[in-house]
Order: sequence, then C-alpha cells, then structure tokens
Amino acid sequence: AGLVYFSRLPVDGKFLTDILPGIALVATGMGATFVALTLAATSGVEAKESGLVSGLLNTSQQIGGAIGLAVLTTISTGVTADALAATRSTDPAVVNAALVEGFQSAFMIAAFLAIAASIIAAVGLSNKKMKSDDIEHGFEHEAETFPVVPGI
Repeated sequence: AGLVYFSRLPVDGKFLTDILPGIALVATGMGATFVALTLAATSGVEAKESGLVSGLLNTSQQIGGAIGLAVLTTISTGVTADALAATRSTDPAVVNAALVEGFQSAFMIAAFLAIAASIIAAVGLSNKKMKSDDIEHGFEHEAETFPVVPGI
C-alpha cells in the first residue's frame, strides 16, 4: 500500500500530506513482513542448522535488496530519460516532472513485485500444523541443548 501511495506522488508534494503517510505505511509493512518472513524461514529448522538458515536469510535479503534497487533505479532512470528526450527541455520544472514520473514508475513496479511475491508466498508456503508430539519433542530437545547454570 505504501509503494502504491508513493507511485502517486505529485511534483509539488508536501512532506506531511504526500510523503509521511507513505513512509508510515512502508515502515509498518516492512516491520510486519520481516518478522513474519524470519519466523517462516526459521521454523522447523533443527537447532544445529539455525545459524546457517539465519545467515542464508540475511544474505538473501541483502542480495535481493541490492538487485531490486538496481533494477528499480534502472527503470526510473530510463523513464526519466525518455520523458526528458520527448520534451527536449532543460527547464527545471520539466526536469522535476520527468524525475517524478520516473520515480512513480519505479514505485508502481515495486508495488506489483511485492503483490506478486505475496501471492507466491501464500500459494507456496504450506499451512501444515505441527503435531503435539513434535512440539513436545522440540521442547525436550531445546532443554537438552542449554546447559544448566547454577544460581540462575
């Protein structure tokens, strides 16, 4: 929702009315998504592999963010360049309008990709509930891995 909101930013937008609501939506969505993603990626992993899974998750987030930023920047720059080439003007108002058009395109594509990823996650993730025996065994295994510290 925040990305779609940003894709509609006006050229003469104001921070409080045009930018801050989008920032709040994106921040809220990222906070909820990153926690849920971490839980989904690390649940059901054996304790001895938890470090590996956590490292792979963080690495994939960093690489995905870098590649995503590069793709969206390329799209934004291309749209901006096309808009400037069509007008052949160096007027600051025209340049600003072209920049905003490029940013709007990148935000709309980012929103589309986020929606597509949500659909893939909803379809691809299993909704398998753990049996009570598995839960009890997991707790027993966790209790065995932590040493008892006297006095605590």
